[in-house]
Amino acid sequence: MLVSVLAGFASGALAPLIRKYFSVQVTGLILAIIPASIFIYLSSLAGTALSGTPVIEKVNWVPALGINFEFYLDGLSLMMSMLISGIGTLIFLYSSSYLAKYEDTGKFFAYLSMFMAAMLGVVLSSNLMTLFIFWELTSLTSFLLIGFKHKYEKSRYSALQALLVTGTGGIAFLAGILILYSITGTYSIPELAGFKDVIARDELAIPAVILILLGAFTKSAQFPFHFWLPNAMEAPTPVSAYLHSATMVKAGIFLMARLNPYLSANFVWSEVITYTGLVTMIFAALISLKQNDLKKILAYTTVSVLGILTFLIGLNSDYSLKTLGVFLLAHSLYKAALFLTSGSVDYATGSRDPFKLGGLLKKMPATGTAALISAVSMIGILPAFGFIAKEMFYTSVTFNNLFMTTGFLTAVILTYAALMAGVKPFLGKFQSPKETSETPVLMWIGPGVLATLSLLFGLFPEIFAGGLIRDNYKALSGLSTSYILKLWHGVNFELILSLITILCGIGLYLLRNKIFNMKIPDIKFIKPSFYYDVLFNGVLTVSKLQTKFLQNGSLRYYFVIIILFSLGLPAFVFFTGEGYKNVYLGEIPGIYEIVLGIIVLISVIVAVSAKSRFLVIAILGVIGYMISLLYILLGAPDLAMTQFAVETLTVVLFVLVIYKLPKFLTISAVKHRIRDSLIAISSGVFITLLMISVYSVEMKSEMKEYFGDNSYILANGRNIVNVILVDFRALDTLGEITVLGIAAAGVFGLMKVLKKDSK
Repeated sequence: MLVSVLAGFASGALAPLIRKYFSVQVTGLILAIIPASIFIYLSSLAGTALSGTPVIEKVNWVPALGINFEFYLDGLSLMMSMLISGIGTLIFLYSSSYLAKYEDTGKFFAYLSMFMAAMLGVVLSSNLMTLFIFWELTSLTSFLLIGFKHKYEKSRYSALQALLVTGTGGIAFLAGILILYSITGTYSIPELAGFKDVIARDELAIPAVILILLGAFTKSAQFPFHFWLPNAMEAPTPVSAYLHSATMVKAGIFLMARLNPYLSANFVWSEVITYTGLVTMIFAALISLKQNDLKKILAYTTVSVLGILTFLIGLNSDYSLKTLGVFLLAHSLYKAALFLTSGSVDYATGSRDPFKLGGLLKKMPATGTAALISAVSMIGILPAFGFIAKEMFYTSVTFNNLFMTTGFLTAVILTYAALMAGVKPFLGKFQSPKETSETPVLMWIGPGVLATLSLLFGLFPEIFAGGLIRDNYKALSGLSTSYILKLWHGVNFELILSLITILCGIGLYLLRNKIFNMKIPDIKFIKPSFYYDVLFNGVLTVSKLQTKFLQNGSLRYYFVIIILFSLGLPAFVFFTGEGYKNVYLGEIPGIYEIVLGIIVLISVIVAVSAKSRFLVIAILGVIGYMISLLYILLGAPDLAMTQFAVETLTVVLFVLVIYKLPKFLTISAVKHRIRDSLIAISSGVFITLLMISVYSVEMKSEMKEYFGDNSYILANGRNIVNVILVDFRALDTLGEITVLGIAAAGVFGLMKVLKKDSK
């Protein structure tokens, strides 16, 4: 499984190179081999995973911290990973024709491949910390995909909005993981089973649950974070079909489903999930009524269905958890297909406005047939798989009038949306902004396959999905079930309610012009997106003000601000907390220390009063050498040698540069020099008192003893400082090296740009 994930990242790295030597079509076909191979590999593991024995794979990464690559394939992760790889294969095929006239397609395929790999990492990981890493990678790659058409302001805005919303949720998710770790002492998801009672009782469990849910809600576009998903429709259609119907937006659903067996004992978990999902499903459905763009209609209905899936997790009943797997699978099939057909319509006609489209089935028979079948599944008509999902959903909510009423209204609007997005453009009188014809074969294979699967899963549900749904239920609840998936349950209340839903949806569709022309006041302050813009613009305003105040271009002013802020708070604590009482001068220093101190003091006075830069540099060198001698007297010859080398190099560099500097002038006002003198003297006095105070108190540190005892044993090093930097704090050192490497790459890039501009 790790190889599958790495293969996705590797194909992403190679995509630009492949595109350099091959056409877009060939590149797409080559790269489609990777997700297809992953799908076949996962299919080979399905028998084991569905037999009740999860496939487990572990690769140590940071075992001391409990952070490892732990992969876990059960019913839930098998369903998600097969959707990711299977639909991913179709998306690559579709993109190879759809993107024929796009620029930078190598980058597009690279981003798409890396996104697929990151999503596989999310659904296969059973270690919360590695899951979080892949989680953030999905946010980054989706940012690149949504903003692929970066020349357009809307694309840039939408990409940044998606990144900020999901990224902020990611930070909350990380905080929740860390709190959960503090409660349980493990990052392993299966091991949480032994801490269910602890999580239910612990006071820290509530903030952990809330923070984890914030991460899930932002990723899966739950109210009030839903607004980023419809705006993300600025992305190319393959991105919308892949990220925003079948994969990324279901990452939050997956997370809630995966953690549900372990966190549902905490009352906050189920209550918050249930009512958040309930509000999201009806709110997003209502907004879809006023959309006149195929992708926007599908986007808002996707948000609504995500609300339904969240709601089903919150109910946490035996039947709702079975329904969850069926609904998730059905939605992925029909919604990905409808997104792809909407892209094909746009590709062929140049329009996505359903009010300007009609009768396209004759011109686009393959695309139209796929769209109609998918719309039938979305509406929930026999024999499509969506019919089973809708009946099971109604069965899940009949026990509560509020839930049933909200679910019914949502289903009615979803029926209307399916008619608008999947039926209106293809039936009736021909209507199109331009003459149209069927799209290339690779663009209708994807929706055709998905639509066919919607029919096959509906006609033969037990054969195609029965085992998967049962094992998915076991993953969600921890219990086994013998439930048999059937298409027909006879004439019952759910069937009658389903028929009424369809009739009401058709009624809405017939009244579409009146509904769309209804004048609804645009009240900004009730829109969550309004507060996002206010917050975003507020941050920019504050940034401009603090930049104007703190970064005004004066180096002297920078030093003043840094010194005051760095020393102000410690000085306040030092004097108010009576830390000054620890000041004890101790023994009188020896003659050598006194002589060195006098030389340093005289040198400082000479340096600040000198009128020649050469003299200042020489005096600063003297001060540095005196400090080096002091290190020798204190028994630190290695530190003294380092200081000698640094001082020598500094003096040489200063002398070399000094020739380029203007004549030494006194340009600061007297009041400024007085201010600077007071700040410098105060800082010096405070630092001296602070160091004496620290030296006067015995420092008891377990780390000091640990490093002293283990530096040679564990790292084979006698110099404790070096061992700490190289071994014990290796990640810090690696981080510093990485930062320097990134900075060097940035400088190199700027130099190339400047060189290119100079030509």
